[in-house]
Amino acid sequence: MKNKQILLTLAVVAGLFIFSSNKSYAGGVVIWGEAEKIREIAELPDSEFYQTTDGQYFEMGVRYNTIHIFWIPLWVKTAPMVCGYVNKDTYVELSQDDIDEILMQTGIDLQGKVKASLWDKMGGKIVLLLVITLILLFYFRDKIANRAEVKES
Repeated sequence: MKNKQILLTLAVVAGLFIFSSNKSYAGGVVIWGEAEKIREIAELPDSEFYQTTDGQYFEMGVRYNTIHIFWIPLWVKTAPMVCGYVNKDTYVELSQDDIDEILMQTGIDLQGKVKASLWDKMGGKIVLLLVITLILLFYFRDKIANRAEVKES
């Protein structure tokens, strides 16, 4: 009976991942959805060339979307793209010509920096794997203990 309950729980969690959408949802106790991530990858000088229309300075940044459950990212949905980073919620769209000009003026090398963070790429998968492993170990602990007793006899 417990075997069926655990399999049903895992099937429900997997179904939530498959049918996720562009927003966060709370279905009972499970919160899942998509989130846009923006982070800084290189500093720019405080200059009028690197300023938004409302006067805020921006840095070089990267943005991408992730799929999450309980705000733990499971995978990166969109390819990371260079942008102007203002803060974790605000960015400036930059064309490829803008990016090329900024890189030429500042000498910044973005090689290997335009990527999702390690936590967003791998962290959630590791946490999910550990949770599933703990659930399975907890469920099968009596069977493992019984096998050990039988071998000792």
